[in-house]
Amino acid sequence: MKIAIIDKFPVLRLGVLMFLKDSFSDVTIIESDTILSFNSDFPFEEVDLIILGISQSARANEINAICQIKKRYPAGRFIGYMEKPESATVISYMNTGISGYLSKHAVVSELMECIQFVLKGRRYISQEIIDLILNSDKDINEERITRPKRSRLTPHEYEIAKYLSEGMRTSWIAEVLNRKASTISTIKSTIFKKMQVDNIMKLRDEIEYVQFNVCDIRNLSSNG
Repeated sequence: MKIAIIDKFPVLRLGVLMFLKDSFSDVTIIESDTILSFNSDFPFEEVDLIILGISQSARANEINAICQIKKRYPAGRFIGYMEKPESATVISYMNTGISGYLSKHAVVSELMECIQFVLKGRRYISQEIIDLILNSDKDINEERITRPKRSRLTPHEYEIAKYLSEGMRTSWIAEVLNRKASTISTIKSTIFKKMQVDNIMKLRDEIEYVQFNVCDIRNLSSNG
């Protein structure tokens, strides 16, 4: 089995590497400091699992790099871990195809459980991150009491709305999400209608108050 560890902190990479070496008898480890450098340094390297340290906020270039890897190796599995998870970041990376989500503070037994789930083709989200998303949804509901009521955005619409609010073009979003540009344009119109805005500047102002649909998250648990 071949596993890539991607994290900007060498000490964290070393810790994960030692754990994997102790846990698997036949494993090859590849290390890289960022997903972008992994993509450029190992363009033809096919791995079974990528364990990725995720930035605090979803960055378009990182998400694009993950999408490129997923296109090259559809069978490859991803596990992401974050020091201080944010619900919007989790949603953005979830749509790239990452199957496992952990906090950097997770115990090694949970990391092993996550690896086993993901390698079997199942999704694993730690209870800490599930609670974070649900609490975020609750906070958004409470804060929106003083604002005009908006229609609910789906996670996919929320992801596209976030890209749009960051100034990304519909053609770029279509390429990253592997969708037609016309489809993204249609979804953009739906987002504007739901958010009751008519330009990107207003969307950017409103995006913090988006209430995204977390029904799928509510149905997930750390034991699958």
